[in-house]
Amino acid sequence: MIIEQIGTGSSIIEAYENGKALLAAPEEAEIHQEVIQDAKKKLFGLISEPAKVKVWYEVADKPKK
Repeated sequence: MIIEQIGTGSSIIEAYENGKALLAAPEEAEIHQEVIQDAKKKLFGLISEPAKVKVWYEVADKPKK
């Protein structure tokens, strides 16, 4: 099973850290990331869009009895 979250922030690093905090993964989990969108500034810097990063880790499924 894959557990994932999307983090946002003013930079890719901040978005990754925010997503990782939301994920609440165990310390031994291998966390993966995918950049969805880099931060963008529009209209002379007055309007901006945050960076978005998807973070996830995989959990072994429990065998069915």
